Amino acid sequence: MVERGGGGSGLGAIVAIVLGLIVIAVAAYFLSGFYRQEAVETAAVSDAAESVGAAADNVGQAARDAADSIPAPAAPAAPSK
Repeated sequence: MVERGGGGSGLGAIVAIVLGLIVIAVAAYFLSGFYRQEAVETAAVSDAAESVGAAADNVGQAARDAADSIPAPAAPAAPSK
């Protein structure tokens, strides 16, 4: 019976390390894409909120302009005795 010792060339450890690094690199790539997508969505929401704010300002100004164009009501007549 021939027994082999535990002293290998370490090739298995090197392969395991390389595979681990590949897994980490792939995970980092997908996570960076996720965070980039989050930034794009945040920017889109901010732009939409800014547009809504500008529209509200325009509506407010139109209401002020409309109110300014209405003539003041006439003073009530003095009661007769």
